[in-house]
Amino acid sequence: MSTVMPRAQLVRNALTDILGATPAEVLGKTCSIFMRVVESSQEGDIMLYLFGLRLGEKLGKELGEVAQEDSWSTLSEIFTFLGLAGGIEILTERPRSVLICVNPPGDPEKRVSCSLARGIVLGFTSMISGDQLYVKERGPCPGERGCLLELTRTSEDVLMNPIRRAIVEYLRVNQGAHMRQISRDLGISLGSLRWHLDVLERKGIVREKRKGNMTEFYLSDI
Repeated sequence: MSTVMPRAQLVRNALTDILGATPAEVLGKTCSIFMRVVESSQEGDIMLYLFGLRLGEKLGKELGEVAQEDSWSTLSEIFTFLGLAGGIEILTERPRSVLICVNPPGDPEKRVSCSLARGIVLGFTSMISGDQLYVKERGPCPGERGCLLELTRTSEDVLMNPIRRAIVEYLRVNQGAHMRQISRDLGISLGSLRWHLDVLERKGIVREKRKGNMTEFYLSDI
């Protein structure tokens, strides 16, 4: 007789597989390092967001059908298990947007990293829905605690965006360019550039390749 594994256990198993150790301990140490960087550098905030984005994407892929059945409950389990938050509360839900509150963890000394939360939410929901999504931070939740996030679905063609068109045209003549080079030549901030590159990668337009300590970007059709 087969038994259905509880959602919480599936989340724990997926996190353990992805992080390769006790998830709460690994993520706790990683976040501590990143948070120290955040206090002194704008790039630290970007690092937290990108870490969350990659983690969310991997979890969405790993959990598959379980995540699709009830994405918000699964996401809430992820945040709770990692000790990043006490859970997720949906405040309003409309056809093209959802307003959610990532509640603080039980420990009053801990706070929610909105950059990390935003990355996890975007990576996870984009992976399981296949939609073009955007997550914007709206400040603290009611009561001045936690992190208020607005998740919006957009049906735009990815190349309708002028910044993404500029990136694609730039890569046509600069195959293998790295992020700082693209950022400098096009006058785009690193945070914005990373987000647009992620969109282009998910659509299969751009691919990246590690070369030593650098990440190079190429058009997929060349």
